[in-house]
Amino acid sequence: MAFVIAFEQPFSPSTCEVFLGLQEPFSEEFPTFNRTMNVEIKVADEKPVEQSEHLNGIVMQKTRENGQPEWQLRAQGNSIIATCFHYDRWKIESEKAVNHLLKIVSPVEQDNPVALVALQTVDRFMDKVETYHISGVLNPDSRFLTKQALESGGLWHVHQGWFEQSVQDQKCLNVLNLSTTETPDGISTIIDHNTQMIFNAGKSVAHLENELADIFEILHNKNKEVIRELLSDGQKEKIGL
Repeated sequence: MAFVIAFEQPFSPSTCEVFLGLQEPFSEEFPTFNRTMNVEIKVADEKPVEQSEHLNGIVMQKTRENGQPEWQLRAQGNSIIATCFHYDRWKIESEKAVNHLLKIVSPVEQDNPVALVALQTVDRFMDKVETYHISGVLNPDSRFLTKQALESGGLWHVHQGWFEQSVQDQKCLNVLNLSTTETPDGISTIIDHNTQMIFNAGKSVAHLENELADIFEILHNKNKEVIRELLSDGQKEKIGL
């Protein structure tokens, strides 16, 4: 699950320099800290004549004992992303993500408004190749599936998107990618749902301090609505939905 704040403009060099100061306050929870650089190459007569690079962000990471990532915080370009790789419960992970994001957004200049807040949720369901059937995970009558996907056997994908009007100055974009892939453990059904709250006139960083948790709650509920319509009754019972 990824919690995203995107701004209208890329972060300024001065903002990126301030981001470097986050290493110490986050060091206990995120031992790995790296700069991200933007490399520019000028070409003349089809030959590179000049190369330059500049700081464009940071990335911090916490890993599990097996070396797999558990959490990652990235401030780069025009976005700040908190990614949870080891998901437990919504309340636990969302509160942690909001807390981290609010600490990172503070250096961003007030004249760089927030363009959108997004929540990307990726769910995976495994089945054996010999027993796979689309109805084992998904509801064949779901409006998010196509007739072609239902008749394509084990490997297929359906990518789609739509807008919802939320309130006067904002709208919600849903990007839903459904697919299957064959792995050594069997067939994996992947539901990748990205919900974005887009602010037509932009929002200030100060606005997020009071609204960010509520916005993510709205996006999370939209994700649950989609998942309820997608999953079979048996899968919904298994995961308590």
